[in-house]
Amino acid sequence: MKLLAKTITQITVTLAGCIALTSHATAAPESVSTLPLQKPHLVAAQAPEYPMDLRKAGKEGEVQIVANLTKEGKLSNIQVVDSTDARFNTATLAVLGEWRYTPAMRDGKAIESVVKFPVRFVLGQDPQPSVTVQPSEYLVVRK
Repeated sequence: MKLLAKTITQITVTLAGCIALTSHATAAPESVSTLPLQKPHLVAAQAPEYPMDLRKAGKEGEVQIVANLTKEGKLSNIQVVDSTDARFNTATLAVLGEWRYTPAMRDGKAIESVVKFPVRFVLGQDPQPSVTVQPSEYLVVRK
Protein backbone atom coordinates (compact mmCIF):
# COMPACT_ATOMS: atom_id res chain seq x y z
CA MET A 1 0.00 0.00 0.00
CA LYS A 2 2.94 2.35 0.53
CA LEU A 3 3.61 2.03 -3.19
CA LEU A 4 0.17 3.49 -3.99
CA ALA A 5 0.85 6.55 -1.85
CA LYS A 6 4.17 7.35 -3.54
CA THR A 7 4.39 10.27 -5.92
CA ILE A 8 3.59 9.53 -9.54
CA THR A 9 6.30 10.73 -11.86
CA GLN A 10 4.82 9.71 -15.21
CA ILE A 11 1.72 8.12 -16.64
CA THR A 12 1.39 7.62 -20.38
CA VAL A 13 -1.97 7.92 -22.12
CA THR A 14 -2.47 7.70 -25.87
CA LEU A 15 -4.88 10.24 -27.36
CA ALA A 16 -5.55 10.21 -31.10
CA GLY A 17 -1.91 9.96 -32.05
CA CYS A 18 -0.65 12.28 -29.30
CA ILE A 19 1.06 11.19 -26.14
CA ALA A 20 -0.03 12.75 -22.88
CA LEU A 21 2.15 12.50 -19.82
CA THR A 22 1.45 13.75 -16.35
CA SER A 23 4.48 15.45 -14.96
CA HIS A 24 5.48 15.93 -11.33
CA ALA A 25 2.08 14.80 -10.09
CA THR A 26 1.87 14.54 -6.33
CA ALA A 27 -1.32 12.54 -5.94
CA ALA A 28 -1.74 8.78 -5.60
CA PRO A 29 -2.75 6.89 -8.79
CA GLU A 30 -6.41 6.78 -7.79
CA SER A 31 -6.67 10.57 -8.07
CA VAL A 32 -5.31 10.81 -11.63
CA SER A 33 -8.06 12.02 -13.93
CA THR A 34 -9.19 9.58 -16.58
CA LEU A 35 -11.15 12.25 -18.42
CA PRO A 36 -10.02 12.74 -22.02
CA LEU A 37 -7.82 15.70 -22.77
CA GLN A 38 -8.48 18.16 -25.55
CA LYS A 39 -5.12 18.97 -27.09
CA PRO A 40 -4.06 22.56 -27.80
CA HIS A 41 -4.27 24.02 -31.31
CA LEU A 42 -2.19 26.73 -32.90
CA VAL A 43 -4.53 29.60 -33.87
CA ALA A 44 -2.18 32.52 -34.61
CA ALA A 45 1.44 32.36 -35.73
CA GLN A 46 3.81 34.71 -37.48
CA ALA A 47 6.33 32.80 -39.60
CA PRO A 48 9.97 33.39 -38.70
CA GLU A 49 12.11 35.29 -41.20
CA TYR A 50 14.23 32.93 -43.29
CA PRO A 51 17.83 34.02 -42.55
CA MET A 52 19.11 35.65 -45.75
CA ASP A 53 22.60 34.12 -45.59
CA LEU A 54 21.13 30.63 -45.23
CA ARG A 55 18.65 31.32 -48.01
CA LYS A 56 21.41 32.49 -50.37
CA ALA A 57 23.48 29.43 -49.46
CA GLY A 58 20.52 27.17 -50.29
CA LYS A 59 20.37 25.77 -46.76
CA GLU A 60 17.18 24.30 -45.37
CA GLY A 61 16.70 23.37 -41.75
CA GLU A 62 14.57 22.60 -38.75
CA VAL A 63 14.28 23.81 -35.17
CA GLN A 64 12.70 21.53 -32.54
CA ILE A 65 10.92 23.57 -29.87
CA VAL A 66 9.61 22.60 -26.44
CA ALA A 67 7.66 25.22 -24.49
CA ASN A 68 5.18 25.61 -21.68
CA LEU A 69 1.70 26.55 -22.82
CA THR A 70 -0.26 28.66 -20.36
CA LYS A 71 -3.97 28.43 -19.66
CA GLU A 72 -4.26 31.63 -21.74
CA GLY A 73 -2.70 29.95 -24.80
CA LYS A 74 0.68 31.72 -24.67
CA LEU A 75 4.07 30.04 -24.96
CA SER A 76 6.55 30.48 -22.11
CA ASN A 77 9.86 28.91 -21.09
CA ILE A 78 10.60 28.34 -24.78
CA GLN A 79 13.56 26.05 -25.42
CA VAL A 80 15.33 24.84 -28.55
CA VAL A 81 15.96 21.12 -28.08
CA ASP A 82 17.49 20.44 -31.49
CA SER A 83 18.41 22.48 -34.53
CA THR A 84 20.26 22.24 -37.82
CA ASP A 85 21.72 25.77 -37.49
CA ALA A 86 21.75 28.35 -34.69
CA ARG A 87 20.68 31.07 -37.14
CA PHE A 88 17.37 29.26 -37.59
CA ASN A 89 17.03 29.27 -33.77
CA THR A 90 17.38 33.05 -33.60
CA ALA A 91 14.75 33.58 -36.30
CA THR A 92 12.34 31.14 -34.65
CA LEU A 93 12.72 32.43 -31.10
CA ALA A 94 12.15 36.01 -32.31
CA VAL A 95 8.49 35.26 -33.16
CA LEU A 96 7.32 32.51 -30.79
CA GLY A 97 6.29 34.96 -28.07
CA GLU A 98 3.54 36.21 -30.39
CA TRP A 99 2.07 32.80 -31.20
CA ARG A 100 -1.32 31.92 -29.71
CA TYR A 101 -2.94 28.56 -29.05
CA THR A 102 -6.22 27.33 -27.75
CA PRO A 103 -5.05 25.78 -24.48
CA ALA A 104 -5.26 22.12 -23.57
CA MET A 105 -8.56 21.38 -21.85
CA ARG A 106 -9.68 18.82 -19.31
CA ASP A 107 -13.27 18.60 -18.11
CA GLY A 108 -14.06 21.88 -19.89
CA LYS A 109 -11.28 23.80 -18.10
CA ALA A 110 -8.06 25.18 -19.57
CA ILE A 111 -4.95 23.51 -18.17
CA GLU A 112 -1.26 24.27 -18.43
CA SER A 113 0.69 21.99 -20.74
CA VAL A 114 3.94 21.60 -22.61
CA VAL A 115 4.07 21.44 -26.41
CA LYS A 116 6.79 20.08 -28.64
CA PHE A 117 6.88 20.94 -32.33
CA PRO A 118 9.25 21.40 -35.27
CA VAL A 119 9.59 24.62 -37.27
CA ARG A 120 10.89 23.76 -40.75
CA PHE A 121 12.69 26.17 -43.07
CA VAL A 122 12.26 24.99 -46.69
CA LEU A 123 13.42 26.48 -49.99
CA GLY A 124 11.35 25.78 -53.08
CA GLN A 125 10.76 27.02 -56.60
CA ASP A 126 8.73 29.92 -55.23
CA PRO A 127 10.97 32.99 -54.80
CA GLN A 128 9.74 33.23 -51.20
CA PRO A 129 11.02 30.42 -48.98
CA SER A 130 8.48 28.75 -46.76
CA VAL A 131 8.48 28.12 -43.05
CA THR A 132 6.14 25.37 -41.83
CA VAL A 133 5.02 24.39 -38.38
CA GLN A 134 3.77 20.89 -37.71
CA PRO A 135 1.05 20.27 -35.13
CA SER A 136 2.19 19.52 -31.62
CA GLU A 137 3.66 16.05 -31.41
CA TYR A 138 3.47 15.64 -27.64
CA LEU A 139 1.31 17.05 -24.93
CA VAL A 140 2.71 16.99 -21.45
CA VAL A 141 -0.04 17.85 -18.99
CA ARG A 142 0.71 19.35 -15.62
CA LYS A 143 -1.60 18.97 -12.66
